[in-house]
Formats: sequence, C-alpha cells, structure tokens
Amino acid sequence: MINKIDVVMPTYNSERFLKPVLDSVYCEIPVCHLILMDGFSTDGTLEIAKQYPNVKIIQTRQSLGKCRELGIKQVDTEWFAFVDSDIVLEEGWFRQVQRHIKPDVGAVEGLDLLMDPRRGAFQTGMVKLRELLRKSYHPKKSKRAFTGDTFIRTELLSDFKFIHKFRHGKTWGGAFADQLIRQHVEDKGFKWVKTEDYVCRHYDFKPPIRSLTSGEFLTFIGHSSLRDAFKNMLTIIPKVLYAFYVTKEWRMVSYQFKWYFYSLKGAIQGTLKRKMVARCGENQYGFE
Repeated sequence: MINKIDVVMPTYNSERFLKPVLDSVYCEIPVCHLILMDGFSTDGTLEIAKQYPNVKIIQTRQSLGKCRELGIKQVDTEWFAFVDSDIVLEEGWFRQVQRHIKPDVGAVEGLDLLMDPRRGAFQTGMVKLRELLRKSYHPKKSKRAFTGDTFIRTELLSDFKFIHKFRHGKTWGGAFADQLIRQHVEDKGFKWVKTEDYVCRHYDFKPPIRSLTSGEFLTFIGHSSLRDAFKNMLTIIPKVLYAFYVTKEWRMVSYQFKWYFYSLKGAIQGTLKRKMVARCGENQYGFE
C-alpha cells in the first residue's frame, strides 16, 4: 500500500486551468510534496500554487524535457507522479492506477479524455466506431508514451538524463521526453502500462501542425512507419465522416484532415532522417 507520493508538475503561465488541476491532485493523490517546475510564469500561476500545502517551487528556463529530469531529482518517495498543468484527474484516479501495480510494472499511464472539442469529437467518434465494429481498444499495447498523468517507480529514473537534439540539427522539443522516459523504464526491464478507462480530462488545445513533429519523431525512432501514416491518411475520410455523424462537430473535420496531413509529412521526414542515420552508422537515435 502506497501512502504518500511526490507529484512533479511543469508549469508556465498555467493559471487558466491550474486551480481545478491542483484541486483534483490534492483530492485524488496522497501528496507528500508538489514539486512545481516553473518557467518563470508571469501570470498568477505561483500565487495559485502557494495556496496549497507542501509545495516546492523551482524556477528554471530549461526545456520541458529538462524540467522533467530536474523534477525527478527532487523526488523523495518510492513512487511519484507526473501531472501536467492542463490535466484534471477524475474521481478514483489513484485507485485506478494502483490496480496496475505489479512487481514487473515500472509505470502506469492514465488514459486521457481530450477536452479540445475538435480532437475530443474525433476521439468520441472512434470509440463509437470501435463499438460498432465490435473491435476492442487495448491501451496497454500502445507504443506512444504520455506522462501527463503517469505513476512511476522513482528508482528507475534516478539516472535519467534528457537528450533533445538530433545530431544533424533537429531539435525534437521537450514533449518527447515522454518517449525517452518510457524507453528508460523499459530498458530497465519493467513494463509501461496504461489504464483501460479514461481517468483524467486533458485541456490541451494544440494546432494541427504539432503533429508534424510527432510524426517525424515517432517514425524516426521506429515506433511508427511511413506505411502507417499513409494508411491513416487513406482511411481518414470515412473516419471523419463517421465522427461528424456521431458528434455533429464541424470544426473537427478540417482539423483532423490537417492533423493527418502534417503527420504524414512528418513521417516522410522521419523516414529520410532514419535512413541517413543508418548510412552514417550512428547510434539508435542519433541524439547528442
């Protein structure tokens, strides 16, 4: 039985959702310390955070990935949780993730419900489509990592160092610390699992072009392929039409077409970079 855990939360001008986020964290998690890795916010982020008990505020101008690394070094508990400043935990979050803790499990990722109506409508449509086709969803089989609400064995990341730059000039960005963290856990011989049910609400409103970088990165490291991207692009029309039929959310239509277009473009770039690294005989990821 786990009694207390530290929570690491990166923030930067996060006041929009921070109060409901922190209310949910202190309601659902037995918090030892909330470790706030703040990028020198200029809004009311710090004033809101200071209203809660046992808060450690560390300010740094490092990237998101480096903030996660530095936050891990502040953890004193056997297990800790990453919770992002746009994630509201649902009732029973801690109970749900604890159900998955076994001797060979190193991290439990909570499945997130997307609150952006454009992305959320498509997510809802795909859930309904799987039900129609009687095709079950197996989140544990997903290779894509997300640390927005993830429960992790601290010792597995005690030597984690965030590396972010591809040798040939491409900076991936801090969000892909998620994938590097998962790889680090699995390299230690532990499993990275996901909850079967939605356990949090994710208030992330990102432009479609963000999928360009994710498509490139995931293809480059071999977690996706150009074939997968082409397949997604070919099947997007019936999927979007069905999602629109279910939700009547018209904003979702153009958004999803753009999302998959940029993802395909990124997959092409990632494939070319992967081949270049193979020719150069560099290490698995070609990072420095």
